[in-house]
Amino acid sequence: MSTIASMHALLVTDIVTAVSGLAQQTMGWLRPIFINLVVIYLALTGYALWAGKIEIPLNELISRLIRIAAVSTFALTWSIYSDHIIDIAFHGPDEVLSGITGSGNDAINALDGLWERITDTSEEKFDENSGMSISQALENKILGVMLSITGWLICFPAFLIIVASQLVSALLIIIGPIFIVASLFRRSSRYTEAWVNQLLTYFMLYVLIILVEHLAAEIFEQMHLRLENKAALAQLGFISEMLLVGLIMMGVSLMTPFLAGGLVGVTAPGIQNALRFIPGPGMLRHLNPSTPSPRPGGPGGSGYLKKWNK
Repeated sequence: MSTIASMHALLVTDIVTAVSGLAQQTMGWLRPIFINLVVIYLALTGYALWAGKIEIPLNELISRLIRIAAVSTFALTWSIYSDHIIDIAFHGPDEVLSGITGSGNDAINALDGLWERITDTSEEKFDENSGMSISQALENKILGVMLSITGWLICFPAFLIIVASQLVSALLIIIGPIFIVASLFRRSSRYTEAWVNQLLTYFMLYVLIILVEHLAAEIFEQMHLRLENKAALAQLGFISEMLLVGLIMMGVSLMTPFLAGGLVGVTAPGIQNALRFIPGPGMLRHLNPSTPSPRPGGPGGSGYLKKWNK
């Protein structure tokens, strides 16, 4: 195991492994609370309907019950939550990389392979002294050092972004069931929207840094081919171009958080509309007489207030 893979194992692997257990503990803590809330909701709704305090169309009542069942199943069933949230957040970007490259490597192994190729080439140039003059050997040593610096510029910003996205995604996944259940309530649904936006942001960040990493690997392969066909003096003149490429790739890597946030910002209205339709935040509106209703005379409207105040 080389530098990047070992650092990733030290910083991330144990935390990501613990995500499943912590998410299950969150579900176990949330399940009885949610069941009690649903029982209270059904009891109050049933009593209000029986006493004639409220009027709810049958299709709307059925729709609300279906939404409660759907949200509870998604948020409190481990197999469904694991398949739809954990697998997508942690394995989705690696599937993107596999689809692009046709290999079975994940992002860290691919980045580790790129770092190994750059450092091997750097060491080869640094140690290449046989049959050369002192000036040529010095030029090769300078070239080896510049290659090593380029590798740091390309690989370690990408590594730090991958680690950050995985750690934050792990935290979001652990507390995810709470925010999914919160989507059922009008006042807390905005927190669900924020949670989904954050999860998508770090997913897009992971995907974008993988694409940047793949682009850097392709550029390095072209640079390596050019290095093999150049004399030492020409290679030394190639240093400025190589460092420029490294700085550009570092800048692109550091821009990926802003790009990911922008992409998620574009999709945010669609996310909000989807969350308002599924799972229907505000489903308890009719239990709050002060909340206005878009339908005159409907739950929360003027006709409703008259019936409630009788």
